[in-house]
Amino acid sequence: MSVSSNRKNRGFTLIELLIVVAIIGIIAAISIPNMLHALHMARQKRSLSDLRTIAMALAVYNNDHNHYPILGETNHMALVPFLGDQLPKWDGWNNLFSYESGDGSIYTAVCYGSNRTPDVPYTLGPIRRHRDDIVFIDSQLFQWPDGTQGE
Repeated sequence: MSVSSNRKNRGFTLIELLIVVAIIGIIAAISIPNMLHALHMARQKRSLSDLRTIAMALAVYNNDHNHYPILGETNHMALVPFLGDQLPKWDGWNNLFSYESGDGSIYTAVCYGSNRTPDVPYTLGPIRRHRDDIVFIDSQLFQWPDGTQGE
């Protein structure tokens, strides 16, 4: 039997297997954070789009009734009798959208972002993190995602 024939039947060495495992680990370490970032961006864009839909429905309601639905601090589920059950109720992170209107003259609709908690006080303008709130006040974007997003 020749030396080359013995080498053919042995399979992979431990070093070769460790190198392959290390390469797979490096690829996973690079790709998983990018995939999670893309997932948060998609959830954020979906939530922004859904909030715009809610804002349009509230504008139609205001046209018909000369005020916004009057609710205290509550959640979006309470808007269903006023605006219909086809409106989005849940943001990209499976939280209810927040809605508040004290006297019906102005409203605030909010998506709480990936951290799922209110980030008050709100800042007028773009936000740069997935965990920050998306805010509509009286049919106008008050705080919105823009540019490259971080944690």
